[in-house]
Order: sequence, then structure tokens, then C-alpha cells
Amino acid sequence: MTDIAKLTGVSQSTVSLVLNNATGAKFSEATRNKVLKAAHDLGYRLSPREPVLASKDERNLIVYLADEISTSPHPVVNIDGARDAAYASGKMLAVYSTHGNADVEQQVLETTLSNPHLFGVIYATVYTRKVSLPAALSRVPTVLLNCYTSEGGQSSVVPAEVAGGHIATEFLPSVLRALSSAGVTLHGDERARSATPGVAVDAAGDEDWDTEYLALEMAVAVVDSTAEAITAPTGVMPLSPAPLMPSGLSGVGDSSVRMISICGVSRAVGMM
Repeated sequence: MTDIAKLTGVSQSTVSLVLNNATGAKFSEATRNKVLKAAHDLGYRLSPREPVLASKDERNLIVYLADEISTSPHPVVNIDGARDAAYASGKMLAVYSTHGNADVEQQVLETTLSNPHLFGVIYATVYTRKVSLPAALSRVPTVLLNCYTSEGGQSSVVPAEVAGGHIATEFLPSVLRALSSAGVTLHGDERARSATPGVAVDAAGDEDWDTEYLALEMAVAVVDSTAEAITAPTGVMPLSPAPLMPSGLSGVGDSSVRMISICGVSRAVGMM
């Protein structure tokens, strides 16, 4: 669709709507013909399809509930994609922005979840983060977009670096076990120590995060956010901050493991 959009000077959303013969879309017949001609000229095979119409009793409403829309260009792209997919399937997309206001969110849910035509909910956040999902959403099909819960009961779509970090954190016990076996003295915070039963990890103090060990010695911490994971003490530079493993994993938490080392100072930071 990108090629067709460039050739015709219209958006990919318009191309999708034309090719899917979506009902209710507002564009001129000239635009429609231009898109269809470009698709034909580029060799796209267009299978004849009738518009998918929903019956009056069908569950055909998808609620897109977002905390913010206007603060970043990404939500608009997400909404465009959700709308196109909904239209192509005979569904309607209703978008609500709460601006992070819990009262507004509650009012939206009370109004929309009682709609007999409700098909499901897309619960989206502008920044990738852990959320406490409203209890009412446990009763309807819900997909989390750019967010996740601790329980992991819903399908969740998150950036690849978050999923990759989760994979990396799962290997923290085996990594520390290997380091200990190699003679590395380990110091860890409470969460790091509890995550590695059977591995000798001494309790770390505040001084361990700034100590230049100049030896086979490492301090390990488990933190809750990306900001904490990449924050290093004075004089310590983060190495290889890129995601450890690209992945399309769903239903995962915000977690990462990064190795930081300079001038004999070593520190492992994990996010869970």
C-alpha cells in the first residue's frame, strides 16, 4: 500500500479503505478511481469483495480507549491502523481520550461497556508502562496497546525492547550463577538476591554502586523502569544500551538487563 500511496499522493489509510471497499469512508470518486488505477498499474491483484455490513444485532463496536492522543504522533498512526482493520471487518471504531483522568475513564467505560454491540476494547497508553487495568475490562475482550499488567491476563502489544528485556531478565539467575562459578564476587539488592536462590550474592550497600572494585567483583540491582536501568553513577558509562533481543512478545512486563562497566567498575542492572 505504501507504493500506491506515494504514486497517488494519498494516505495509506485512504488506500486501505479503497482497496477494502470500506463503507462510510469519505473520499471522492476521483480519488477512488485514482487509487484503483495505481493498484492495477503496479500489478496488485484486487479480488472483488463486497462491503462487510453488520446486522443490527451484531457486536460490531470496538472501543479504543487512550490516555493521550495529541501529545505524540504515534497514537494517530495506531488509531489509523485500528480503524482500517475494523472497517475491513465490518466493525466500527470509537475513540476516547481520557487525558489520564481516572474519572473520565470510568465514565467512558460505564457508557460503552453497556452497549450491546460492543465487540471489544483496545486499551492504549502513549508511553510504554505498567497499568492497573479497570476491573470492568476483565469481563470483555481487551487488548493492551503499549502497556501491560503484572498479571498478564490480557493480550498486550509492546515495543520490541521491552519484550527483549523481559527475555533477558529471565536469564539473570543463570548469568549470575555462571559468574559466581567463574569466581566473580557478587553484591546484590534484595530483589536480585531473591531472584537467584542458591547463588552466593552478598547484600549490597549504597557504596557498592560507586565502588571501583578493580577485581572480579560486581554489584547487581533489579529496578522498575527504563530510566533507572540506564542511570549510572558518576563516571560510569553505559555500554551497549540497545535492546538485547527484538521480539514481538505479548503479555510481558517492562524488564531489561544491561551491563555497565568502566575503569574496573562493573554493575548489572535488571528491570522487572
